[in-house]
Amino acid sequence: PDGWGRGALGQFVSRFGDVCFAPFELSVPRWREDARDLFEMFALLVEAKPTETGEALQRHAHAAADAELASYEPDLSAMERRMLRLLVDRMKDLFRHRHMIDRLLFRALGLLRHVVLDMDRRLRRLDPIDLGKGAFHCSAERLSKSFKSGRPELGRVIRMREVERDHHAAEPAPPITFVASPPRGGIPIVEAGTLRGIGVSAGVAEGRVRIVERLLPQELERGDILVVTTFDPALAPLCLVAGGVISEAGGVLSLGAEAARELAVPAVMSVESAGLKLRDGERVRIDGTRGVVQRLALTNRGSESSAP
Repeated sequence: PDGWGRGALGQFVSRFGDVCFAPFELSVPRWREDARDLFEMFALLVEAKPTETGEALQRHAHAAADAELASYEPDLSAMERRMLRLLVDRMKDLFRHRHMIDRLLFRALGLLRHVVLDMDRRLRRLDPIDLGKGAFHCSAERLSKSFKSGRPELGRVIRMREVERDHHAAEPAPPITFVASPPRGGIPIVEAGTLRGIGVSAGVAEGRVRIVERLLPQELERGDILVVTTFDPALAPLCLVAGGVISEAGGVLSLGAEAARELAVPAVMSVESAGLKLRDGERVRIDGTRGVVQRLALTNRGSESSAP
C-alpha cells in the first residue's frame, strides 16, 4: 500500500536497479512486477540481524584495499608507483564502464520483456484460452504470422513447449566445464576434506554451509557460508550477514566476484560440484585468497586418524 514503506522500497529498487534473479532471462519477472522474492530476501536479512549497512562494508573494503596498496609503494620506485596507480585507475574506469553497459543491457532487456508481455496480452484477446505467458514460448516469426492472420491457434505449440521446458528443467544441470564429462549426480561423489577453486575475494571465514538450491536459502544466520551454482549479483544484499560465498562457476572478473570484493566478503569460485560435495549445515572454512575450502568435520576426522 501507499506509505513510507512503499516509497523506501521504490528508492531501493531505483538505486540498485530494477532487475531480478537471472536478469538475462526475459521470462523472469522484474522486481517491480513481482516483489515477493525481494521481500523474502528482506525477511532473511531482518531475521539474521545485520550489524552493518552495505555502505559501511564498502567503506571498510575500500580502506583495506587502499592500505594494502600503500603497503607495496615503499618498495617501488617513483616510476613503478606511478605505473601502479595508473593501472589501478584504469581498472576502476573499466569496471565503471562495465556497470554502465550492464545497466543499459538490463534496461534493453526490460523493454524487450514489456514488448513480449504486450504480445501475450494481445494473444489472450485473440484466443481466450489460458496460455500462461505463451508469447515467451513462440518465435517472433510465428507470433508475427499469428497476428497478421488474426487466428493465433498457438495453444498446441505453447503447451508442447511448456512440457519440453518442464522436462528439461527436471534434467540434471550440465557439467560446469561444458565438456564431454558425466552430468552432475551421474557418478558417486568422493568425500574430500579440501575443495579447491579460484580465490576471488580475499579473507578467511568459518561458518555453516547454506546451500542455495532455488533463488534464496531456506534460512540464513549471521556468518553462514552461501553455496551457489553462480553468484548472481542480485544475491549481494545477503553478503550483509553471510560470512562467505562458495560458487561452482565464476572467476575473478565476474559480477558476483566484484560484488563480494566490494563488500569485503571472502569468496571462492569455480569449485567443481560444490553443491553436491558439501552438505547443508556442515561447517567449513574458506580462504578467499588461496581459493581453498576446508570441510572441518572431515579435516578434523582425518587429523585424528593420522595421530599416533
